[in-house]
Amino acid sequence: MPPPCYADLSSSARDLFEKHFKFGLLNFDFKSKTSNNVDIHINGNRRPISNALATFLEMKTILSPGVRANVKLTSNWVTTFDLEAKGKLHPNLKHNLVSVLEKETGNKSLTAKTSFSHDIVNAGLDLGFTSKYPLVTGSLVCKDYSAGVHAVFDSAQMIINRYQYAFNCRHDDIHACISLTNHSNIDLNVFHSIDNLDVGFKLGWTKQNSATSYGAALMYRPCKNSFIKAKVDQDSIVGLAYGIKANPES
Repeated sequence: MPPPCYADLSSSARDLFEKHFKFGLLNFDFKSKTSNNVDIHINGNRRPISNALATFLEMKTILSPGVRANVKLTSNWVTTFDLEAKGKLHPNLKHNLVSVLEKETGNKSLTAKTSFSHDIVNAGLDLGFTSKYPLVTGSLVCKDYSAGVHAVFDSAQMIINRYQYAFNCRHDDIHACISLTNHSNIDLNVFHSIDNLDVGFKLGWTKQNSATSYGAALMYRPCKNSFIKAKVDQDSIVGLAYGIKANPES
């Protein structure tokens, strides 16, 4: 199995802290699939402060073997179109062309993504076009060392805007990932799974203001069709979430 991409190095702990937690009493999430293999996802939630309803509609379809299209429209009239081609030039290569259009501001962007996945390495190169000079983002993850590097290069100013190193360790059901950003910000994520219980811890430190952030989260699954989640951070803010699958076969 190839190593994960750089963005997924700490995905287990990140999902434990972020997934399913939403503000407000009104949250709606609907997923379905049509007879012609079009995946439909509709999500909506009411923001408690502004009382505004934030929604999005997302549709995914397979145009041909190895070619997929994804269209997403939000309530802010932001349209995202993602065209993916996998295994066309090489079995281990994947190409994405992503365009974003913001109707209210008129901003437009185009990103060309290329990723290479092998048994011992996972590499990615993105070219973001918001002007005539592309923003270059590169990442590399090596399986033997469980390490990765990520950098963003601004070709207009010929400087590296952001660079990050990460070290990932996995042993049985314990995952730990530590990263260093711009030689100043440190983040540590730990995830542990025990039977029906998932536990996660995170710790962060910012050099600019010497601020420390930390938190803990857990998810308990009473049965395979339901879960209970809780989290708390350094400000003693507690989050609770509960989920149940009404149709076990869905």
